[in-house]
Amino acid sequence: MNMKRASIVLIALTALMLMPVLASAQPTAPPITPADGTANIAVLMAFADGNFEDTVRVNITCSSGTISPTFADLSNGEGQVFVIDDLPAGVDHTCTVTEGEGDAYAATYLCLPGWAGASDNCGNPANPSKIRCQFDDVNPYVIDSALSDSVGYCFIENRVEAVDVDVTKVWDLTAAGRNDVDTDVRLTLNCDARIKDGDPLRNGRWVRDIYLGDSDYEDEDGDDQGFGVAMYEVFPDWYPTADDPDNQRYTNCRVEENASNDSAVLVDNGCLDIELAAGMGDECTITNTVFYEGIPTLSQYGMAIMALLMLGMGFVGFRRFV
Repeated sequence: MNMKRASIVLIALTALMLMPVLASAQPTAPPITPADGTANIAVLMAFADGNFEDTVRVNITCSSGTISPTFADLSNGEGQVFVIDDLPAGVDHTCTVTEGEGDAYAATYLCLPGWAGASDNCGNPANPSKIRCQFDDVNPYVIDSALSDSVGYCFIENRVEAVDVDVTKVWDLTAAGRNDVDTDVRLTLNCDARIKDGDPLRNGRWVRDIYLGDSDYEDEDGDDQGFGVAMYEVFPDWYPTADDPDNQRYTNCRVEENASNDSAVLVDNGCLDIELAAGMGDECTITNTVFYEGIPTLSQYGMAIMALLMLGMGFVGFRRFV
């Protein structure tokens, strides 16, 4: 039991050393010495965006033996040493480490043997553990034998998945009185996090333009449906707040459209305050209402009243100056 506790402390210390280089270089892990007759697999968890709030479940399965524990819920920088006991000697055993499925993050796996000079015991070298950590030659440790395949390291890095931002552009022409309205528009999404296929601005924010033309407002039958949808993808960042470093602040975005030169267009922009987070997208609507701008005219009754008023004013003037 003391050996297991020492191993857990060791992997936790290793986590602090490995986090800065996990994504860019292959880390070097110090050796863990298993108890006699057991094998150890040490797992380290990292979130690329610095998320210290969420946890993910790590599962381990082996072709034989007894595993303790059988799973672990880990957050950023945490580690767990899995102990495999009751392994028949002289037989290679396979152990696999996977992360539970989730929509907010995608896991990348890096699998390493634990001893310097040891052969790669992490599965298929042509696909370096992108979907799991797999150890194909796990054997029980024997004291004084210096077996190199009795321990392995699995480093899991979670990168945030893109979330959807759907912007619906509506044109309300019911009061326009004409059908020559130019509905072409450029919608610009501006975010303080990376936009897929977007461009960074000098102030650190990201921007992406999407143009909507005539065909973008048509349904499957080619009929004008009065609205079009601009679809963006954003990779939310993790922003610790000053009051609570473990609490996430939302990624903020806004959508602006190119200004219309038509004075008859009234814009109602509902996309000026978009909030995104890992696994949480957003949708909003911008409505352009076009009003009729003709020359004001009077009905027959109005014209009759106007004629009577003018006639009355004529009589008054005639009597005054006669």
